[in-house]
Amino acid sequence: MFRFALFIFLLAGCGQTFGSIDLPHGTDDAGSVGLQAGETIPVRWENAPPDAQFYAFIWVGNFPALMGIDTNATDGIAIEWRVPEYISGKPIGIALFADGTWRISRITSLDYSSGHAPPEGVCVVDYSSNAPEVFDNLPNAGAYRILGYLRDYAPVLEIVDDDEGFRWFRVDLSQPSVINPLDGVSDLPETAWVYGIAALVGDCSELQE
Repeated sequence: MFRFALFIFLLAGCGQTFGSIDLPHGTDDAGSVGLQAGETIPVRWENAPPDAQFYAFIWVGNFPALMGIDTNATDGIAIEWRVPEYISGKPIGIALFADGTWRISRITSLDYSSGHAPPEGVCVVDYSSNAPEVFDNLPNAGAYRILGYLRDYAPVLEIVDDDEGFRWFRVDLSQPSVINPLDGVSDLPETAWVYGIAALVGDCSELQE
């Protein structure tokens, strides 16, 4: 695998590059972007060289792999890609022409990575973005304390707007592994609250009606 990745990077340094491949994402932290494992995302080669026989999308990183191939350029050069778990690296495109020549995309400056995939069919709070704080009560509803921070996907039981219009998620803490408790916190309740700025993953439509 190392030789494969090295080969791709050597190709990128052998001549002119064409266009770019940037994976869809919200924000990045100093050039590091987190991808949602298990999510299927569109991957597009912008300004790709025209008239190739096919366009291959390659993942270069800790697990080098073929992401997909596009043989029909009429609707743009793109694939749908299911993000694997625990990857790090970046995408690169290779266009192969009928005369045996090839062209390659530039290598993005962003570094992408993913963790483990969320459970299927369950609405959960995504723990991977900013480690959301967990409260034992709604802060605007009386006395409260911070129990700790999420360290895994927490199933959402209820979505509530408090008296001041702030959104909160009541989450299931029956599995202690979902929370990293603060020092001195040992009496964890079975449910708790996470501020609604945290990202939700999965089918949450029934809770949002």
